[in-house]
Amino acid sequence: MFFLFFFHLLCILKPINDIAMLEQEEKIFDQKLPELVKTDLGKFVLVKDDKIICSFAAISDALNYGYEKFRDKPFFVRQVSLTKRILDFTNNYNFC
Repeated sequence: MFFLFFFHLLCILKPINDIAMLEQEEKIFDQKLPELVKTDLGKFVLVKDDKIICSFAAISDALNYGYEKFRDKPFFVRQVSLTKRILDFTNNYNFC
């Protein structure tokens, strides 16, 4: 009984840990933002680990590329803008 409760708890907490993992990607995005505003304003930037992978004209293109390249591993996409607008998507929730 305890094992089943513990397993269920891990499944619930996993997405929270994955979101925390994207803090590094968000920091990279924020550090590069002044440069990105000059070159990619309005585009959607995909960040993985400590690298900006590419920019895309449409969010669907950025997400599709991320899903194809990184499969079930978390990645970060945000639009280059002068104001911060956050839309959260995830590709690796594990439903128990």
